[in-house]
This record gives sequence, structure tokens and C-alpha cells, in this order.
Amino acid sequence: MPRLRHLELTALSEALLQLHSPGLHADFPARVSAILRRSLSFDCLAYHEIVDNQNQRVIFCPEIPFDTQIFETYLDQHPTWNAFTKDHVESCVKISDFMSRDNWERTDLYNHIFRPLTFHHQLAFITLGELPQLGIALNRSRRDFSEEERTVLDLLKPHLSQALTASKLFSYYSDAAEGNGQAWIVANRAGRIFFETGKAVDLLKEYFGHNGSLPTQVRDWLKRRASGPVDNVLASKLQDFSIQRGSKRLTVRSLSSVQSPEQRLLLSETNDELDPQTLRSLGLTKREAEVLLWISQAKRNSEIAEILGARSRTIGKHVERILGKLCVETRTAAANIASEVLHLR
Repeated sequence: MPRLRHLELTALSEALLQLHSPGLHADFPARVSAILRRSLSFDCLAYHEIVDNQNQRVIFCPEIPFDTQIFETYLDQHPTWNAFTKDHVESCVKISDFMSRDNWERTDLYNHIFRPLTFHHQLAFITLGELPQLGIALNRSRRDFSEEERTVLDLLKPHLSQALTASKLFSYYSDAAEGNGQAWIVANRAGRIFFETGKAVDLLKEYFGHNGSLPTQVRDWLKRRASGPVDNVLASKLQDFSIQRGSKRLTVRSLSSVQSPEQRLLLSETNDELDPQTLRSLGLTKREAEVLLWISQAKRNSEIAEILGARSRTIGKHVERILGKLCVETRTAAANIASEVLHLR
């Protein structure tokens, strides 16, 4: 086996880390293509899931014009396919392992399929054992694949097979969570999201303006949870994170241990219809309680006037009386008092 250089080993390590990150089965071929490009050079990746020597799923990255019927008609002329299906070869092989380029270019398979695509060289493998079998074929136009590249793909092969199985299980669990309408996220404390259900995406967009990573407030909460001793009171109090938007409240709960590198987060939303009459306990009239409710929702006098069907000047008078009765000087201070009363009722 050829020895790999430091640069190749580094790229291989990074590829393994990405490969074993959770991901959906539907996205697996594209992920494989992107990951393999970190270590190998190719023009097109052909991804196959095979059962009983029949292709159950074929994906090309990038997409290319491909006639499956013609390909299967001349498939018995493919030297690597025969090596896998008839001779049960387990290692990665190249077309050039079995025939010269001149002989390869005389086949009907090459002239009908590979010549129009200008693919002259291929490095491939098919896994044995588990179903579906995973087949990966790397194609390129210029120069044949090297022995170092064969070694890299041989090293990645068992990990690719494991990642395929993991992606199928991940999709099953994801479908179950989606079917229950649950909002789940799997992420690390640095904010990288490995998985999120559609419901979780919607909630993050509504409360934070989702950009593909955990919101800063949630990341800070996870860091605070991990900063103290596992069994202290602080960790207990920081079990949940919550944020209020009007009458709605989003709660994020971690179901993972405090020090776990990956956090399983469950998001839930409650919708409490705020009752202004609760604020009358502060010694306010019915109208003043209604005005204070909307002050707590960050509404301006003009907006409150429109909501309540009153004049803006009248609302201003109510605000003055509210501040006096609460013994505060600012709307913000009044809003804080109102929020405490509304959410402790």
C-alpha cells in the first residue's frame, strides 16, 4: 500500500469527520461527492445502491445525460462491474487494471456511454454484504487514477458503507419526529446544526430569523450550562432557555448531558393570550390596564390608539397616569412590571 503524504492524511481526516456527521439519506449522494472532493479529483461521481445486481438508485454528481437502458444493455462489457459481481473483488479497482485503453475504447459500452461524456478513466468499488450494496465510481477525462488515490478510496470505503446505513436510520427517525410534529435539533455548542426538523426550522425563523446555525442567544445558553460543575444549581436553572414574542413563548430544552459535545434540543411553543384585566391588580382602571398591556408589547401611542380606537393624545394621558400609579419614570420600567404580572398570574 502506498504511503500517504501529510497533506493527504489531513484531507482524509477531515473527510472522515464530515462523513460521520448526521445527515439524511436523500442528501447522502451529494454529501459523498462533496466529501470525496476533499481528497480526490474527479469529473463526475456515479452513486449506486444495488440489490441482486440491479441498480435500485443511481445518482450522478454533477448530473449528466445518461441512458440507463443502453448502459444496462452493454453492462456485461464493463470490466469493473464484472470484477465486483462475478469475481467478488472487494478492493477499489480501475478499468486499466483489466484492459488497455485501446481495448476499452473498442467496446460498445464505452462508445455509447463513456465516449460522449469524454470519461476515459474510472476508479470504483462495490461493497459486499449488507443490502443495498453501495457502489461508487469516480470518473475523469484526463490521466488515470494513481495508486495513492486508490489507497485513499480503499480507506474511505468502510466508512462510506457505515455512513449509508447511518443516513437511512437517521431518515427513519427524522420522519418519525416530523410525523409527530416535533421540533428537534441536533447541534454542537459552537452552533453547528447537524439535524433539524421542519417544525424547528419554522420556529427558529419566527423567533430569530434562522440562518442555518444556532442563534447566538441559544449558543450562549449552552456555553453557560457547560461552564459550571455538572451537579451545581446553575446547571439545573439553565436546563431550559426561553424567549417571549408577544403572547407566544419559545422554550428550548436540552435532553443531553451538560458536557455532551452534541446537544439534542427539543423546541416547544406556548401561546398565552394576555389578559389586560390581570393588570388591574396594579391599581389601574380597565382602560389603563389595556394601554399598559400594549406598552408591554412595545407598541407606540399611535399604534395603541389605533388598536383601541382612541386618540393618540388620549393614550398619552393614560400613559402619564399609568407611570404615576406605578411610581416609575419610563415606559420600559412600566413594561417590565407589566410583564412580571402577566407571566406570574
